[in-house]
Amino acid sequence: SLVSVFVMSENIKQICTNPEYQKLFRCMKKLYSLQCQSDFMKKCRTANVIPQGINDQCQFTLSYDNHDLSSQISTLLQATKSRTLDLIITDYENRTKAWRNSMYTQIDVLRNLYNSTDVDNVITDFNVYFVPITNNMRQNHHKKLI
Repeated sequence: SLVSVFVMSENIKQICTNPEYQKLFRCMKKLYSLQCQSDFMKKCRTANVIPQGINDQCQFTLSYDNHDLSSQISTLLQATKSRTLDLIITDYENRTKAWRNSMYTQIDVLRNLYNSTDVDNVITDFNVYFVPITNNMRQNHHKKLI
């Protein structure tokens, strides 16, 4: 889980006792996670690297020796891996957009319920909380590309 990597500060815990702020926190948590995954997949595509999970799902070995057929299958599977990565990236983009819209909707709800400055301060606190977590995730993803 994204948040399990770091201990939640007392300030964040206190803020999240409010159900409306808790909804925003959960929404932002999901959004940050999706954005990190999406960024990783896009970097893989840019670097012309297939993520290990996709690569592992597209393995095939002939039970007999036929170099031409093996070569054709390998080419076909490489195209399949690339197309799979493209589809996953598109899905991440769509999901990220939906969660971002949910976050903005939740922020609007909060601004209608509470002082706008207080809401902005809470958003800042949440963003500060998530920055080291997402940096950690990005570093882990970066190691996979090296």
